[in-house]
Amino acid sequence: SMVLRGDHFMALGWLLTRKSYQQAVDGVWGLSQAVDGVVMEEDLLPSKDFLRYMQQAAALLERDPSVFVASAWNDNGHNGMVSDE
Repeated sequence: SMVLRGDHFMALGWLLTRKSYQQAVDGVWGLSQAVDGVVMEEDLLPSKDFLRYMQQAAALLERDPSVFVASAWNDNGHNGMVSDE
């Protein structure tokens, strides 16, 4: 048996998480004719303009080969930090 500590334990956790996400994404795209997609956690509540933002990001991804991924995560987007008003 092997005991993992510290950085080795974190690296294993990252690898297992990555494999899980990869299997899920491969499964969805394997069943679909879709070229693009949006991956979200099930407990997120997107803003009203989220899909429009993603459409614009998809267009940028298509035009600019130096852009690898688009993200809508905002570290300052928590309650008390932002408003829709």
